[in-house]
Amino acid sequence: MRVLFLDDEENQRRIVSKSLSKEKIDVTAVSTMNAAREAIQTENFDILILDVMLPNRKHGGIEFLNELRREGVKTPVIFYTSIDFNSIRDVLEEGVNCLTYIPKGTPLQSLVNKVKDMGHLVSNTGRHKLDELQSLAEKLQESFRNGEASYNQLVNGGV
Repeated sequence: MRVLFLDDEENQRRIVSKSLSKEKIDVTAVSTMNAAREAIQTENFDILILDVMLPNRKHGGIEFLNELRREGVKTPVIFYTSIDFNSIRDVLEEGVNCLTYIPKGTPLQSLVNKVKDMGHLVSNTGRHKLDELQSLAEKLQESFRNGEASYNQLVNGGV
């Protein structure tokens, strides 16, 4: 599994990278949105871990996620930050979401566990099983609607 971790604090990058690497998770840790964008353009990541507060941009990580979603990047995101969730939710553009939020100060194992849990939903190639499940759900809904229509036609005498 491949993870991109964006945080401007060197100590956070070092500690989180070390913890994830111990779990055999391949981590690319970067300190700027430009470095993150470059990495995303050249590599496939299964999960993005973003800090919200970046230098000179109070909601830099959220702004970055909004940009990525507008560009069609669907990679699941974990916000790992000291900002409370309500502040994050208020800044996200409509239709843009992250899968989870973990506050800094929470035991680091919580972040590691969340990444591992999310890893079961994505493949190593970056093709997300979440998309496959969504597609399957849509097909099942369509099949159900068609089946319901056929049933109603039978009950009402029209076939």
